[in-house]
Amino acid sequence: MTGLVVVAHFNVGREMVAATELIVGKQEQFIAVDIFPD
Repeated sequence: MTGLVVVAHFNVGREMVAATELIVGKQEQFIAVDIFPD
């Protein structure tokens, strides 16, 4: 299985993963990486 990493600013990546899993169900190897300004 191919994994997927979603990288986005602030919580956008995490929310994209949550919305996708709400529609298609829980996915394996599907994670979000959030980037915050330092």
